[in-house]
Amino acid sequence: MKLGLVVVVETWNDDASSPQPVACVLPGFRYVENARPRKDNLSMSTNHGGVCLLYEPSLRASHVQLPVFSTFEVVAAYVHRAGFNAAVVVVYRPASHAVTLSFFDEFSDLLTTFSAPLMIAGDFNIHADDPTDVHAGKLIDLVWSELTTVRHLADS
Repeated sequence: MKLGLVVVVETWNDDASSPQPVACVLPGFRYVENARPRKDNLSMSTNHGGVCLLYEPSLRASHVQLPVFSTFEVVAAYVHRAGFNAAVVVVYRPASHAVTLSFFDEFSDLLTTFSAPLMIAGDFNIHADDPTDVHAGKLIDLVWSELTTVRHLADS
């Protein structure tokens, strides 16, 4: 069985009716998105950022309302069909934002929001493949810690 999910970061859109997400949706697919808020609503400049989850028609998705995080952009949905049920989370941490303790605190808060099986995708702009990167190690430790906590709770 295939699973038809597409994750898009840096959508450059202003809202769900913007041409950018509408133009990239495959026939029959639906989507949930979260545009980057504009600092100036009167500006006509490109609205960089934004995240989107596209999903095929055989899937049902319920958008999850999340708080606004200051260190990354996120959209999430509970996605299900026969034989599949998970929370799918799309994260974009702009490279222009310094990696701070606030990012790890907010990301930890996001992870603890979900009790269902969790799929996380996106662009953290952290090189997890670099064993010398302190931020990569901290991100991996955080995800591993949350996974271990969830498994422990499930076994209880």
